Amino acid sequence: MKSKEKAAGGGGGGGGGARGLAGQGTTYGTRAMFDESQKRRRCKHLVLYLERHDGETQSKILEGVKTELADLGITSRELRHWQKKEDKAIAEREKKQQQANLAAAAFFDPIQA
Repeated sequence: MKSKEKAAGGGGGGGGGARGLAGQGTTYGTRAMFDESQKRRRCKHLVLYLERHDGETQSKILEGVKTELADLGITSRELRHWQKKEDKAIAEREKKQQQANLAAAAFFDPIQA
């Protein structure tokens, strides 16, 4: 391959399939999509971590990471949003588990069901 082609990002060779595609979507999406996905992931995992602690401890934890959250662009509103989503998901999982327990009880002891 000529050096002009190489400088333009063209041609074969291994690795870096997204090279030369700055600003364009790739198989893995755009940078903005990646950043938003990371933000959602961080919010979700922080909310799950905070659930293990009482309200006072949660406040202390959030105060301790306030600067980091601001740097990442994560607001308390977004954390509340994810808290609601996780609460709903937990309730749905508990409901499914109760239904499965009832079905199992009926299967193993059909007389009492």
